[in-house]
Amino acid sequence: MSYKVKISNSAQKFISKLDGRYKVKVSKFIEKLKRDPLPRNNKHILDTSGSSMLCEFSLEKLRFYYTIENQFIVIENIEYQGFVEVLEGHSNHKSGNKKNYPNQRNTIKRLVKWFKNIFKN
Repeated sequence: MSYKVKISNSAQKFISKLDGRYKVKVSKFIEKLKRDPLPRNNKHILDTSGSSMLCEFSLEKLRFYYTIENQFIVIENIEYQGFVEVLEGHSNHKSGNKKNYPNQRNTIKRLVKWFKNIFKN
């Protein structure tokens, strides 16, 4: 089964600013995502609603946020990987630290809220 991938404007803008080495890795990741939207390594399912899922995938220093519904994958956002605090005092990642990477907690909250609004039952 092959999925169709759509990339949001903000994700396209982020990709356009990457150096050539990362652009190649991102394009290879997107090709793999078409065949397997839930890779076994480096992924987290952030939220589900019916048959839709909001996922996060880490690729070296990049973090991809995307939704899966039916045969479509929409890459909503791409950021540099960092320390993510989902609950106060707890982290779902061991990557980076607060000094070197931005806190992405607000991004996850915003995407989960967007996801729930889009896929209300």
